[in-house]
Amino acid sequence: MESTSTEAWIVFKDLFLTVADKHAPVAARRVRGFSVPWLTPSIKELITGRDYHHKKAIKTNQELPWSKYKRLRNTVSKKMKKAKSDYYSSRLTETQDPENNVENPERNHAKQKMPMR
Repeated sequence: MESTSTEAWIVFKDLFLTVADKHAPVAARRVRGFSVPWLTPSIKELITGRDYHHKKAIKTNQELPWSKYKRLRNTVSKKMKKAKSDYYSSRLTETQDPENNVENPERNHAKQKMPMR
């Protein structure tokens, strides 16, 4: 009796999930990635303008929207590279500046020699 009810459950579940997947498939959602600290509001504004002009250029296929898009694309690339470079440069100087560093007790412990037995 136990095996027939288990088998019936498996058959019902398979049929139900097949029909459910056909009529209400699982929707794929895009999840935003982690935020990058060098992405400033002004760069985000430029990205929005670039995307707008790109959509407009594709829709109209005219030279003026394409040139605006290309100019904004290059501007966004330059500003992103500079902002990223500045961010990492400032992070490196923070870690190399002895005034900002607090002595790590584990590093001090690692410098001590182990006694020989």
